[in-house]
Amino acid sequence: MRDKYEMQLRKLHAEMIEMGTMIEQAIETAIKALVAQDTELAKKAIEADDAIDHQEREIENLCLKLFLTQQPVAGDMRNISAALKMITDMERIGDHASDISELTLCMAGTPYIKKLEHIQQMAKETIVMLVSSIEAYVNADEKKAKSVIEHDDVVDDLFDKVKNELITMIHENPDDGGDDNPGGNDEPTGTPVSRADAIKYQKSKIASLKLDLQESDIKISQLEKKANKKLITAKLDGTVTYVGDSGSGETT
Repeated sequence: MRDKYEMQLRKLHAEMIEMGTMIEQAIETAIKALVAQDTELAKKAIEADDAIDHQEREIENLCLKLFLTQQPVAGDMRNISAALKMITDMERIGDHASDISELTLCMAGTPYIKKLEHIQQMAKETIVMLVSSIEAYVNADEKKAKSVIEHDDVVDDLFDKVKNELITMIHENPDDGGDDNPGGNDEPTGTPVSRADAIKYQKSKIASLKLDLQESDIKISQLEKKANKKLITAKLDGTVTYVGDSGSGETT
C-alpha cells in the first residue's frame, strides 16, 4: 500500500513540475508580448491560461484520489494539502500572465513613454521564485524554501521602483489619462484605453482574486472532510467507488 502511495506521490510531483513549466512559459510569453506590444503573442499567452486551468484540475483530482484511496494522516496529509494550496496560487499566476496580455491588447496602439526594464526584471525574478518554490516542495528542501521567501524582497523592491516611477510621471502629467470610456465597460476591448480604464479593470481583477482565495480555503476543507468521512475502494482502472460511511458502516 505504501509503495502505491509513493508512486502516486511521485506522479503528483511530476504534474506539479509540469504545471510550473507551463506557468513559466506563460510569464515569459506575456512579458515578451508586453515589451514588444505584440498582439499575436499576447493572444497566445491568453490562450495558454486554459491549459494551465486544465492542469490544475488534473492535479486536484489526483490529490482527491490520494485522500480517498490512501487515507493519509499527519505528514502525508500536510503534503497533499500543501499541493492543493500551491496549485491554486500557481493557477492565479497563470491568470496574472493572461491579465498582462489583455492589457497588452488594450495598449497595442499606444507607444510607451519609457522602457519597461524594471518590469522585465520583475518577471525574471518571479520565474526564479516559481521554479525554486516547486523544487523546494518536491525535494522537501527547507533551505531552498527559505531562500525563496527571502528572494521576495527583490521583487518587492522592483515593484516599489515601478510604482514610484509611475507616481512621478502622473504628478508630472496630471492631465494625461482621463476616462475615455463613458460606457463603463470593465473588460478590455482590444483597442487603446486610458489609464483610468486600466486601473478600473485591475480593480475588478483584485476583487476576483479575493473570491479565489476564499474558494481555495473552502475547497481544501471540503476535501479533507470528505476523506475523513468516507470509506472507499479503488478499482484496478483507477476509478474510485464509495462503499460506506466510516461512522455508520452503511454502504451507499
